[in-house]
Amino acid sequence: MKKAILRVATSLNEQMIKSICEGFEGLLGGPIEFDIIKDETLIGGFIAFIGGKVYDASMSTQLSDMRRSLSDDNIGG
Repeated sequence: MKKAILRVATSLNEQMIKSICEGFEGLLGGPIEFDIIKDETLIGGFIAFIGGKVYDASMSTQLSDMRRSLSDDNIGG
């Protein structure tokens, strides 16, 4: 069983957290034991630390990616 850390926004309920955990177990092909930390600095989403990898699905990262994508689309256009 892999040990991992899941930092979640305080707005996520237990069912959402369970769904995230099950999704990672399916993705990585086995059981994962998460230490769940509610992080008030996250405005939404989660960040998972599993086996030396970071899976960042936080709202701030998603907004940053959108901003970068929109900026790249406007270059040369």
